[in-house]
Amino acid sequence: MNHSAKKDLARWAMAKAVESGADQVKIDLVRSRKVDVGFRDNRVENLADALENKLTVTLFVDGRYGVHTTSDLRKTALAPFIDQAVATTRFLARDPHRTLPDTSDYPEDMSKDPKDLDLMDPVYHDMTTDRRIDFATAVYEAAMDNNKRVISTKAWFFDRFSESVKICSNGFTGESSATVFGASARVSVKGRDDRRPEDWCFVHTRFFEDLPQAGYIGSQAAGRAVEKIGQAPIPSGKYDVIVENRCAGRLYNIIAGALNARSLQQKTSFLEGRLNQPITSKALTVVDDPFVKRGMGSKFYDAEGLEMKKRIIIRQGILKTYYVDTYYGKKLGMTPNSATQGNILIQPSELSLEALMARMDNGILITGFIGGNSNPATGDFSLGIQGILIRDGHRIRPVSEMNISGNAVDFWKAFVGPGNDPYPYSRTQVPSLLFAGAHISGA
Repeated sequence: MNHSAKKDLARWAMAKAVESGADQVKIDLVRSRKVDVGFRDNRVENLADALENKLTVTLFVDGRYGVHTTSDLRKTALAPFIDQAVATTRFLARDPHRTLPDTSDYPEDMSKDPKDLDLMDPVYHDMTTDRRIDFATAVYEAAMDNNKRVISTKAWFFDRFSESVKICSNGFTGESSATVFGASARVSVKGRDDRRPEDWCFVHTRFFEDLPQAGYIGSQAAGRAVEKIGQAPIPSGKYDVIVENRCAGRLYNIIAGALNARSLQQKTSFLEGRLNQPITSKALTVVDDPFVKRGMGSKFYDAEGLEMKKRIIIRQGILKTYYVDTYYGKKLGMTPNSATQGNILIQPSELSLEALMARMDNGILITGFIGGNSNPATGDFSLGIQGILIRDGHRIRPVSEMNISGNAVDFWKAFVGPGNDPYPYSRTQVPSLLFAGAHISGA
């Protein structure tokens, strides 16, 4: 089914739902493909290739709301499916806040070409199984050849393709297509006292050409695992900490999870009522930019069809906006602005990771989090950490079996500043982050 045929089918399904009694309708027609290759013990361990076509009908019927999905796209099957979906929705409870977005909340310029975001790599259709296996194999071999202490490696290569059509009965029509390519390695090494430290490297990009070399991925995972040999706890206390770029997004997500209107309405956000107030130190500025070319979070509109916009989330420590969807916006009396994150960009500095470390007399470079939890209602958190002890700006030895804990607002108010190294392989592009006086304790 070509793209024009998909749009015709989506329009037909929308008209059918209205004919069946729906007041408002949203149709999402998606075609996607997922390919995964796993390589271990010098052989392909798993190979999966899944193609999916599905149509989702979102219905608003007499003040009631229902979502129904099918993979049978024959009109002879869709017609009774839609009839039954409308009939079933009538049994649900009324909810006056459930509606399609107001037409003023859709993108003003519906002529924007999705290609302008450069999310679809034409190389995807030339990818072969052999090419995928070769990449995973190269990741594996680079890890195994990195150090004689390497015991085992699991390497992956994966790619994704999706194209979608979204049509709303009150005037919105959107279409998009995108690709993702990714690879990773997880490596365990022979340590001391029968311990087997392990580490990983994971990357994903929109375009195949933007992936780092397979050898880099494998050697990074192995090298980081070797660096953990001899890791041990340190005395509990207050330490300055640097959170490495590839895992620093975990800390920002504690804030991000409290910014959506659903959490505000349900009283589960520690940032409720904090708009235009300082929630971190002045060193933090966060921008959400959904228009980054080839960005992992780039899009012109969200799942509802709401227009995506570039926005400042935190400016010099002051909270400037929440993420508001149509439903919870109506409940809270707030203007919808999309509850979907685009690309999160923490404003970097000119300081390298080594320059940040030079500022620490006695601290920890956190290189990974292990488990832990956070309370979105209070902002309290406790996370297991791994890392490297830093003294007088120098790496001393690996650290493990420790926790970092505190309250998110207090913790971020002790934020000293960012580095110059935003992690490029994520929609949350966070540089390494320096904090003063964090509470570190034995696990």
